[in-house]
Amino acid sequence: MPSYPGEFAGRFLHSHDFKSAAPFADQRVLVIGGGNSACDIAVETARVSRFTGISMRRGYHFVPKFLFGVPSDTLHERFLFVPRRLRARLFELVLRLHNGDLARYGLPRPDHPFLSSHPVVNSELLYFIRHGRIHPRPDVARLDGSEVRFTDGRVETYDAIIAATGFRITFPFFDRSLVDFSKGPVPLYLRVFPPRLPGLYFIGLFQPIGCIWPLAELQSRLVARLIRGEYRLPPDIDERIAQEIDQIRRTFADTPRHSVEVDYHPFRERLLREIERVAL
Repeated sequence: MPSYPGEFAGRFLHSHDFKSAAPFADQRVLVIGGGNSACDIAVETARVSRFTGISMRRGYHFVPKFLFGVPSDTLHERFLFVPRRLRARLFELVLRLHNGDLARYGLPRPDHPFLSSHPVVNSELLYFIRHGRIHPRPDVARLDGSEVRFTDGRVETYDAIIAATGFRITFPFFDRSLVDFSKGPVPLYLRVFPPRLPGLYFIGLFQPIGCIWPLAELQSRLVARLIRGEYRLPPDIDERIAQEIDQIRRTFADTPRHSVEVDYHPFRERLLREIERVAL
């Protein structure tokens, strides 16, 4: 949950607790955040609310679900032969041509290259902004009863605030001396294996640019091979974990949400190679 000076008198909840837009019918709603959850919630509440604002601290790349008549991830897959940096610049150009200048929507321009941050896949947010159903706002400066003061000096009244501000990686069922990934990199080989905790495995503790489920399934297959004695962890696991963490730092934006980010296709290839490797 974010913290701001002052107190809010209305309903203040995290996106984790958002289940339906129905309770926000005819209300003035402020969504805080710019990721996929924030944009989805803003669109859903805007269908029934009296007013929906969305507060963003920074700019994002907004990817429509379909480009040139095909799913955007399928289109991206067709260009995997292009070097990553050039591919990112190419898709930035395509998005600029498709969406136009985001500043004209009242949104901040992205301050980071495409693919260095988790993309926002949403075809309706910009449409709703253009039609006056969603209203972009800057960061929140202060809360005062039912009023919200923004960093640009604007003051507005809201009935509810929904904070789509992400999650901390915590495991309350583990002693922190055993597992604590809340304050830094996540030291897991292939996003699964801790180096000195045999028998403990983390499935799906990553955020891919793409779909999580096929990759989590491959992780599960790899764990099953290890349990059956058909796979062994490499002896230099600490060095490999350090390399993975360094690659994440070099590839993605330096924010907590990207500490577990992976590129779908390269990560899938790595998992498949490990699954096929014979235990020696």
